[in-house]
Amino acid sequence: MQEEQGTTENLIDDGAEGPADGWAWPYLAGVAALLAATAWAFRRRAEAAFLGVWFFAILAPSSSLAPLPQQVAAEKRMYLPLAAVVTLVVLGGWAIWQRLARQELTAVPILLAVALAAALGARTVARNADYRTAEAVHWAPDFAEARENLARARAALEPSRPAIGP
Repeated sequence: MQEEQGTTENLIDDGAEGPADGWAWPYLAGVAALLAATAWAFRRRAEAAFLGVWFFAILAPSSSLAPLPQQVAAEKRMYLPLAAVVTLVVLGGWAIWQRLARQELTAVPILLAVALAAALGARTVARNADYRTAEAVHWAPDFAEARENLARARAALEPSRPAIGP
């Protein structure tokens, strides 16, 4: 398979060898717990399970249980399924707001919303720095494959520049 030069998606390597190494088990357990919670909610109240079914039904066609070597960092697969999570957070926030409004504590949810927006905004800015250049993508991890990909990215951008060193 030939890699495209200048794109970061095909050059990213997170160092994971595979699920057999044990790194995937906690994540698999988390997904299994969410799937079980969705099934439980579906049996109790189908309308309560809608968001969970929405999340898994949209995510399933683009996912696999084993990592795909050509797309290790495919965060884009989560964009549409996360709309279900955002909907759940908004509906939960609205329910909390209504409950606190009855107790005349409307300043609390406003302060929480502002604090949450500031924290998420700061995290977004920090995460965007990881993707500012092909070099930045490969510099953070500390393993051989990432260093090799960094050298390839540097060679593609500036063939006269040394491919090793900071």
